[in-house]
Amino acid sequence: MNNTRPSALVVDDEPDIRELLEITLERMGIASSMAENLANARALLAEGHFNLCLTDMRLPDGNGIDLVEHIQKNYPDTPVAVITARTIRGRTRPIAAADSSESLSSVAAGSFGTTRVWPADRGPISRNAKTRSSS
Repeated sequence: MNNTRPSALVVDDEPDIRELLEITLERMGIASSMAENLANARALLAEGHFNLCLTDMRLPDGNGIDLVEHIQKNYPDTPVAVITARTIRGRTRPIAAADSSESLSSVAAGSFGTTRVWPADRGPISRNAKTRSSS
């Protein structure tokens, strides 16, 4: 990890997602370290400082909320964003209706970002918006 530029820890069990985020962060001038599960993420956190952590909600050995709580307790200056994608009726949606409680729990645990819920039979609903858009 290069300490002369910002660094991010990316935690996701999907290699393609890790690679996409690594490329994106590199283009932004942000060094990145990759972990495919909670155990590896905790080991990397113990080894060095990160300016940001991006974690998937569901991981093979736990969930992103567990990592948010671990970071908030042990590395309180490191912001965390929980990212996720779910499939409903063959369509991938950022956060499915059934997963909205997980999303809200991650925010309550200390992650940041806008919580959006896409029910299977409706358009996007933003918890921060006053009106529902139809798409």
